[in-house]
Amino acid sequence: MRRLQSLAIWSLAACFSASAQVSFDRIRAAEREPGNWLTYSGNYSAHRHSPLDQIHAGNVQKLKPGVGLSNQRRGAGGDDAAGG
Repeated sequence: MRRLQSLAIWSLAACFSASAQVSFDRIRAAEREPGNWLTYSGNYSAHRHSPLDQIHAGNVQKLKPGVGLSNQRRGAGGDDAAGG
């Protein structure tokens, strides 16, 4: 059973890693896809800059958080993750 679980995990990992690959040609031409951040630094030259202009000095003050995350885990009785 444990061997079957291990095989399933490795199979899933292989599928995800294969689908997450970005071709070298796409990375080299990343400027053509400004809406896609293809590498850690944005493009092959590591500019770390986006030419998108949906957010600018005139509307930045209107931004509001879209997703809220909590770093506390609530269990039975309201206990947090630290056990307190």
